Amino acid sequence: MNAPSLDRAEGSFFFPLASPLRLAFMRVVAVFCQLVFFYEPLDYQLNKLASSGFSDPQWFVRLLTVVLPETTLRTEAFLTGLWWATLAAGVFALVGFKTRGALLLFAVGTMTQVAHVYSYGEHHHPEAAFCVFLLMLAFAPSGRTLSVDAWLRSKRGVGAEQGWGVDAKLTTVMWPLVAIQCFIAIAYFDAFLSKAINGGLHWMNGYTLQTYLLRDGLRWDRPVGVWMAQYRWLGVAFAAGALAFDALFWTVLLPRFRKLRWLWPIVPAFLIAGTAMHVTIYVAQAAPFFQFLVLYLTFVPWERWGALRRLADSATLKTRTAPAAPAA
Repeated sequence: MNAPSLDRAEGSFFFPLASPLRLAFMRVVAVFCQLVFFYEPLDYQLNKLASSGFSDPQWFVRLLTVVLPETTLRTEAFLTGLWWATLAAGVFALVGFKTRGALLLFAVGTMTQVAHVYSYGEHHHPEAAFCVFLLMLAFAPSGRTLSVDAWLRSKRGVGAEQGWGVDAKLTTVMWPLVAIQCFIAIAYFDAFLSKAINGGLHWMNGYTLQTYLLRDGLRWDRPVGVWMAQYRWLGVAFAAGALAFDALFWTVLLPRFRKLRWLWPIVPAFLIAGTAMHVTIYVAQAAPFFQFLVLYLTFVPWERWGALRRLADSATLKTRTAPAAPAA
């Protein structure tokens, strides 16, 4: 690749020339969190079968019913097989063995389980963004390092020149991370528009948030929420802060433009504010947005962390630098 084209790659928004380390690290983090923290128990799926049928079938479920009838989707055998197959694919994706295929099966299986639950009228915010991210990982070189696939190729002498290992430079490793950052920004701005159009200034009068805090605090036994609901000024402050955060979060994308890189301090500022907001919402209202907090990690330049680079490169280094056997 000549210098001008390399320079254009570095200056692009979605496709800068970069090491695959950050993408691989986010693969490990996202899959681990989905398996350990977000993967619902099998009983959670099976309990939905007590309903008479889908009350609000999601588009993904409607797509599946073109191939499989609803009577098949809503069976214990199908849901049990799906649960175990998705779990197995997740383990393969975590260690990076047959990474692309494992990630695709894991993402589709996770989306099917989420869509199944949503089809009974139970809707949440964070799962959708996380499913989209898992699916995007399957179409990116997520296993080029920190994976069994990369280790096997290093044993065969395949290295950075073929796009494998921490020292490789590719233009296709950052797009899922940047795309999900844009997705989050759109989600927040959509929340801002919903509040501004449907609630307007009434949403910021304090009474609306007081009602939500008191309702959720009593429903989910959240003393902090009940305490906060006593003070209207807290409702006004938090409503105004949430509205400003949702409206302006998209500015974290500006430092990706070369001429605006001096704006980089806004990124940690918004990430800290978002973390504080979501933790407060969970403590006061028992509304978990932990998937969003995991996706915040896509903003961190993990490839600059020396310890992670050494971990990712260790297998390759051992292969490259193994001392020659002494002469007989």
